[in-house]
Amino acid sequence: LVAVLADAPAIEDGPAYTEDDLQTLALLIYQEAGGDACSDDTRLKVGTVVLNRVADKRFPNTIQDVALQRAQYGRLYWTGLEWPERASLPQEAHAVARAYDCAEQLLMGDRALPSDVIYQAEFEQGAEVVAHQDGIYFCR
Repeated sequence: LVAVLADAPAIEDGPAYTEDDLQTLALLIYQEAGGDACSDDTRLKVGTVVLNRVADKRFPNTIQDVALQRAQYGRLYWTGLEWPERASLPQEAHAVARAYDCAEQLLMGDRALPSDVIYQAEFEQGAEVVAHQDGIYFCR
C-alpha cells in the first residue's frame, strides 16, 4: 500500500491565486481592453503588464495595490475596485467573460510579454515600444 501511494500523483491544492486576484485582474483587463473590439492577445498583454508590475520592485506587490495606484488605471484609485456600469449590460456579457478567461489564463502562469514590459497606454511611454495593437502601446 505504501508503494502504491508513493507513486500516486500529488493532489492539487487548487489555484495559487485568490478570487480577489481573479476579480481584480479581470476588472483591469476589461477596463483597459474592454468591449469586443480588442483581441484576446491584447487582453493578455494588458494583464501581463499588471502582473509584471506586481513582480517589479518599483510597484506594489499585489494586483489590488497596483490597480489602486494613483492615476494608473483610470479612476480606480478614487472609486475603488468597482466595475464600470457598462459591464452589467447584456451586450457586454461576452466581453466580461473574455476578461475573466484571460485573467485566469494569466494567473495560471501564461504571459504575453517579456517581464520588463511595465507600461501600457494609448500613447508611447518608457524606453522602447515592444508591441502596438488594438490602439494600445506596450513598452519597457
